[in-house]
Amino acid sequence: MTSFGTGMLHMIADAELAEGPAEPAVAWLAEFAALGLTRRFRETVGDRVVEFTYYSGEVAVRWLDDAEAAPILAHGGGFGDALRDWPSALDDELHVPNCTAGGAGNVEAGDSWADGMYFVPIEATLAALRKRLADDEELADREFLETEVLAGLEFCREHDLIFVVY
Repeated sequence: MTSFGTGMLHMIADAELAEGPAEPAVAWLAEFAALGLTRRFRETVGDRVVEFTYYSGEVAVRWLDDAEAAPILAHGGGFGDALRDWPSALDDELHVPNCTAGGAGNVEAGDSWADGMYFVPIEATLAALRKRLADDEELADREFLETEVLAGLEFCREHDLIFVVY
C-alpha cells in the first residue's frame, strides 16, 4: 500500500504530534525546516496553517492569516492510499516546493527523523509525471494519476506544501 498526501504531520509523524497540541508539531516541523532543503513550506497544524521560511541558517515561523490559509484548509489535506504501480517520477518520499537542492537526493541529517529520506524538487516530479503521461498512451491508471496525483502535486507547488509518498 502506498500512501500519499499533502502533509508530513499526518503521513510521517507520530499520531501524538499530528493530533496533539500545536507547539510540539511546530517544533518537529521547524526541525525539518532547519535542514535547509526548502526556502519555504507550509503545513496544516490543527485548523490553522503554519509557514516555515529558511534563510541564511535561520528558520522563521508564522501562522497564515485566515485569507491565506483558506485554500489550503478547504483542500482538506488530500490524503490517499493506493494499491498501484507508481511511475518512477513518484519514487521519492518528499516532493519539496522551493527546493534549495539542485536535484533529488537523500536527506543527510544525523539524528533527525528525516535522515535518509529521499527528496526531489516538486517541479522535477511534475515535469517527469507530465512527460510520462504524454509519452505513454497505454498508461494504467491514467485517470487516477491525472486527477488525484498530478492535481495534488500542482496544488502543493502552488501553495508551498510538501507532497509526501510513504
